[in-house]
Amino acid sequence: MLLWVPWTVCLHLSATASSTVASAAEAPDTALLSRFPVGGLPDSAAVLAEMSRLAERGGPEHEPLLVSIAAHERGVVRARALRALDDIDARAREKVRADFRRRLPSAEEQRRASAANLRRDPSLATFSEPERAAQAYASLLMRGSSPTAEAPSSGPLGGVCDERTEERLVAEARLLERSGEVRGAVLRYAHAASAGDAGARSALTELGIDVERLFLGLRVDLELAAARDPAAAAPPAGLRCRAALTSGPARGESDRPALDPVARGR
Repeated sequence: MLLWVPWTVCLHLSATASSTVASAAEAPDTALLSRFPVGGLPDSAAVLAEMSRLAERGGPEHEPLLVSIAAHERGVVRARALRALDDIDARAREKVRADFRRRLPSAEEQRRASAANLRRDPSLATFSEPERAAQAYASLLMRGSSPTAEAPSSGPLGGVCDERTEERLVAEARLLERSGEVRGAVLRYAHAASAGDAGARSALTELGIDVERLFLGLRVDLELAAARDPAAAAPPAGLRCRAALTSGPARGESDRPALDPVARGR
């Protein structure tokens, strides 16, 4: 017995099937890349096409394989693996940043926080209204955490200013950001940016943060901490630079951290 099916249903089923086939064809197939011995991945058209698919559509689940390829292969294959890692990282990071931007404190939240902070700590009355507003803005970004209490072990806000420290802070921040711990990342980016790291400053901007207001708010917090306990906020003796929390000379983006070899499962 023949069944009559509306033509619209037929078209829908046909389109769905075509879409499924197309998606399957475009999805990365890591089996091809795992077929070769470590260090022997050829730069064939099929391999390079698969690397391009990973760059366009790959996700965090493909990163261990790509890290291993970048660590063991050479030439164009290694370059494609590094590019794919960059693209996957950029997509994942933008997703985290977009979510953070959607949850930035509103003007009303900042106004209420500024008033509440002043009630809790009357010494804030010695600061101007813009300074109190900036302090409220910074505290909301950190959700009330103190930059001196949750600061990394070293950094410009803690008195240490050197390029190696900046690179470590940015590396820590990037790891925290990828894991969703954005507020810890913001604090580390602020440490590095206050010493002039251009990449850290750019990361704060891309998170939707007003960098100058953040710096001003953190400075107010540090001054309050110094008033309560001068020894806790003062940089150690003998250091060549102090925490100024002002924009400094750009040093440029930090280099990608060295790749840790990861064995590919084959």
